[in-house]
Amino acid sequence: MEMRKIDLTHKDMSKLPVIEVGYGLASAYDDGIEINRKLTGELRERILKHERSHGIGRYNKKDFKTDFQAKNSNFFKSALFAMYNPEALIGFFPFMYSYHYKIMTFNWSSLVPFLFFGGIFSIFFWALFKINMLKSFFSFGVILVLINIGLLLYTHIKVKKEKRISKIL
Repeated sequence: MEMRKIDLTHKDMSKLPVIEVGYGLASAYDDGIEINRKLTGELRERILKHERSHGIGRYNKKDFKTDFQAKNSNFFKSALFAMYNPEALIGFFPFMYSYHYKIMTFNWSSLVPFLFFGGIFSIFFWALFKINMLKSFFSFGVILVLINIGLLLYTHIKVKKEKRISKIL
């Protein structure tokens, strides 16, 4: 895989270019912001505002707080958008791939809800079937990884199909 030279002279995320893509919701990178081209209107503007509020460089405590500010949450509208556009579901999972930047990324903020739901899953199976909580939590993790891989493959096929169609047109 090719290494990218990143221009860190921008200290202001609002000056970074916005690249429209056919997958995910939106992701901020050091040299640009990817956003799903199907996002429109207020939701698009709110998500762009959110992505621009992230800092440049590694994911840090400030970015974590930005991702979990309830007053600026777009979660339910984003989830509804993803239900109608399955290629956007990948944005809710830990492992993502950027076809524009050609890099694999890890979505740290997705771990919190999955750990929470993993705990509920474990308690449920322990209470109902007396299954060891550690085993059921591990099973939840395996299921999560398999779904994430499935979504990566789905996104990959969709992106490749879009590229073939755009070459034909």
